[in-house]
Amino acid sequence: GTSDDIHALRNMHLPVKTKTKINLTSRDYIYTLVFPNRELREIAVPDMVFSLEFESETTGTFDLIGDQFCGYAHPDLLGKLVVQTHRDFDVWLRQMQRKTRHVQ
Repeated sequence: GTSDDIHALRNMHLPVKTKTKINLTSRDYIYTLVFPNRELREIAVPDMVFSLEFESETTGTFDLIGDQFCGYAHPDLLGKLVVQTHRDFDVWLRQMQRKTRHVQ
């Protein structure tokens, strides 16, 4: 909710070898966020916050699955976790910041 937030739909970009903490909540339903390659799973519930923390040791593109608690992975909740070198992440971040400025 701040002016420097970056909104990327479906895909999450992270720099390699950087500790990451994700806080999850929901505006409507109960969801789960799953990182299958890392065996990580957390729930998102309205009016509650749950967190997961991890650090990616290698670069690559990995599946990222969000699903409603009904157990069905809706196509619009599927994405990718993109773990990049710090240089590539900085380039991506600058591109996203430029796009965000044009939208505002």
